[in-house]
Amino acid sequence: MKIKALLFVIFAISLFALGVLITTIFNITPTTYDALAMFYTSLFITVFGLVFFAIVLIFHLRTHVAPSLSVVRSVLKLSLIIDVLLVVLLALKTNDVLNWATSLVLIVVAIIIGIVLKKRII
Repeated sequence: MKIKALLFVIFAISLFALGVLITTIFNITPTTYDALAMFYTSLFITVFGLVFFAIVLIFHLRTHVAPSLSVVRSVLKLSLIIDVLLVVLLALKTNDVLNWATSLVLIVVAIIIGIVLKKRII
């Protein structure tokens, strides 16, 4: 898949998920499990797209070249790790089980996963 097509697909899916997230926030009662699943899924995809394009924009502003496929793969991994961390922290905070020790452990686990995935070629 070409890089421009991949970027467009990620943008389109993130934009659609943002629409679902806004619709979920304003139109559905948050007491049902289906609404919570739809909220966290659309939040996950939306934050993933935002983090992904923020990192790609920072890369483009620093290097002034279009990202290659290897850069896009590494940005995908990094944005996925950051996104999972943010959504898990939000879900734990929503259920009132988040404290500083839990946050610290989750951040360390995310850093370890990032280092392990950086060493492996996927």
